[in-house]
Amino acid sequence: MSNEMNDFFYQQKLDEIFEEKDIRFAGFIDSEGCLIKGKFKEDIVPFETDAEQQKIFRELAYRVSTRKNFDHSMGQVKYSASRREKLVMMSFPIKDNIL
Repeated sequence: MSNEMNDFFYQQKLDEIFEEKDIRFAGFIDSEGCLIKGKFKEDIVPFETDAEQQKIFRELAYRVSTRKNFDHSMGQVKYSASRREKLVMMSFPIKDNIL
């Protein structure tokens, strides 16, 4: 898939996700935790700085890769969720990336 097609795919998915009113942020990261494409909903103030967000992305990518060690016995992860006091964070492995 070309970069232009990838960008269109990511943007289309983000637009669909942001139709949900409770979504604050959505983004795609690669297997190393680098943000491919993502954004906060308009008028949302992030809880974390950009540097802290990058740490979260890297840690998430690490957790996703670690869970793959158990795919042979338990099957692939469909999604993961963490409930925090101020928000719920969900991740969805999609091919080589993470939503």
